[in-house]
Amino acid sequence: MENNKNYGIDLYVCSNEPEICDFMTNDRVAPHDIFKCHKCPDGYMIMKKSRKGDERFYGCTK
Repeated sequence: MENNKNYGIDLYVCSNEPEICDFMTNDRVAPHDIFKCHKCPDGYMIMKKSRKGDERFYGCTK
C-alpha cells in the first residue's frame, strides 16, 4: 500500500495493478474501503474513530 492524498486525506492505495485493484482505505488498523457518500454530491465515506478511540465506523468527509 502507498500513501495518496487525491481526496484531501491520507489514503493507502493498493499497489498491485491500479487498473485492476481500486482498493483504497484511510485506516491501516481497520482497512475498510472508501466509497462515495449517498447523501452528498462530493463526500466520501471513510473509517472514523469514536471519541474514545475504541470503535470505528463509516463517516462522511463532508
